[in-house]
Amino acid sequence: MKFVAGPVNNVLLRDVLHGAITYCTQVRAAVAYANANTGHVELFEACKSAGKQLTYYGRYDETVPVSPEVLYWFLAERSPALVCKLVPDILHAKVIWWEGVGVYVGSANLSDRAWYDNIEAGVFVEESDLDENGFRDELINFFDVLETHAVQLEEGHYTHLKQVRDERQKRLGPIEASLRNDFENKRKSRIPKNEGLYAPVKKGADKRRDIFIKEWGSTLQVMRDLAYHVSQPTNRPDWIDPNTPEGLQADQFLHAYYFQRVREGNSYPVESFFQSNHLSREAALAEAFEWWKNGWNWPSGGYGYTAEAAALQRAPLMEANLSKSLLRGLSQVDFTEVAKNIYALRDYAFRQPSVSIGLSPDVRDYELKAEAFARCQYPRKSAEGKSILDTIYFVLYGGPDADIAARLWDAVEEPRWQIQGMGISTLGEMAGWALPNRFPPRNGRTSKALRALGYDVAVPK
Repeated sequence: MKFVAGPVNNVLLRDVLHGAITYCTQVRAAVAYANANTGHVELFEACKSAGKQLTYYGRYDETVPVSPEVLYWFLAERSPALVCKLVPDILHAKVIWWEGVGVYVGSANLSDRAWYDNIEAGVFVEESDLDENGFRDELINFFDVLETHAVQLEEGHYTHLKQVRDERQKRLGPIEASLRNDFENKRKSRIPKNEGLYAPVKKGADKRRDIFIKEWGSTLQVMRDLAYHVSQPTNRPDWIDPNTPEGLQADQFLHAYYFQRVREGNSYPVESFFQSNHLSREAALAEAFEWWKNGWNWPSGGYGYTAEAAALQRAPLMEANLSKSLLRGLSQVDFTEVAKNIYALRDYAFRQPSVSIGLSPDVRDYELKAEAFARCQYPRKSAEGKSILDTIYFVLYGGPDADIAARLWDAVEEPRWQIQGMGISTLGEMAGWALPNRFPPRNGRTSKALRALGYDVAVPK
């Protein structure tokens, strides 16, 4: 064990960092404040250089505890190995765990003053000592609790916090109260107010709704980062038009990866892949991109290339039919043409008894069942008389983009919008085909592919 007091006893955190980074398996850091005008934080740069998985938890409130430059650094890196999460209102800890080497617990934030100039105090406990007095279990529990209150960094958070910081610098003194109110108004569609660990716990549908909205937003940012990478010329197959929306490229990459790489016979060992890849996502992703660009060896007309290429060829028509101007006027024929190509809807249709969708009992053809089910969906209405087109329109265009996860939940759970057979996977995927430049398609298969690549995302049961 070391007492880390910086200049006071000449035991510096940077020395602890560089002594630990080579030998650790991954880094988890919960440090409320991170300030760097250049965006470069020594801890983060060391993890990047050493190729170590980093999960950083920073505080989120109206004072902008984590500088926008630091947030931008994570967004610009777009690395699955460098993860930033924000904890609203209640995080004040300073804990850095170099797993396999040891943990620092103290007072130092991630800033040059804290690491080099301030009088700070903390202890570094070697990994071999963590099992004494249940320290390791307490540490694991600490990060588990932290995770339940954390939200994955998104581009919208960065933009919002940069605006708040800039305004704060201009308007000081008596205007502080006005800035605080402005912040509270702007945050509602991003990260809700956290009342603390002892606040009344939400139960039932409200709790499940909050969990879904948080997870959907978190995974959306993961998919946007993935979309950026997969659409780069170094990773994009020659058969994909460079002008194809990034989100659709990511969707077809994940589709191919799941069915061609994860599949083993009739099984899909997603958890086995996750265990192999979650500490080396960067390497897993690099290998998958190499396969995606150069590893297509299926014969013409075979499953794989044909499926993905055909989906991208359909994309402009899908986007047009689901557009704000055309959606509500779709005929049954037009709706069927769109809906039968939604992967989640196709899978759901295949599980339905053939007779329930107007087919002979012995029909098992995937395409026929998808088309028949889509045709049957068109006239269905919600308990309060909303048509299926009304419900889809509500999800896609019923409010700001930041609230789409809440609308997805309401469309599935609220009687006003709920349509039999239209689940979150189907509607989430439709959002991607309708708005491909804003939302990559998202369904259960997408989540499984991401998890197989090592991303810690939820997979629908």
